[in-house]
Amino acid sequence: MLGDPSFPAAASGGNYEIESDGYSYAKATIYQLGYPNMGNNGYTAFDAPKNPNGLDAKVKSTLLRYKNYDYFNKAVRTDSTGIPDLPLPASLTYASQPAWWPSGTPWPPIGPDVQGYANKIPAQARFESGIP
Repeated sequence: MLGDPSFPAAASGGNYEIESDGYSYAKATIYQLGYPNMGNNGYTAFDAPKNPNGLDAKVKSTLLRYKNYDYFNKAVRTDSTGIPDLPLPASLTYASQPAWWPSGTPWPPIGPDVQGYANKIPAQARFESGIP
């Protein structure tokens, strides 16, 4: 999941992606494409990119974004062309709830389709109750 539940939508000042220099730190953005050093919204002579022409313009054209949930769209996005849009299973490990999963513990525990986006997993519940 990209962002968090408080991430603003476009109408409230959020932004899905940027790929130009000098963008404001004040606007929350899911993807900052081509910027040097993670988290930068611009660059100066001190942290200039290795590309003498500025930002890395190839990032967007070579980026594979597929089946990412983001809080800007509040949905799972399929951005890559040429990849078939296959259903995303509740778990990439298990086809269904495993037999060892404790009864009464919600399955799947985490995901955009889960109320609040996450429930406790068995290890967390054991830790919080003091059971080793």
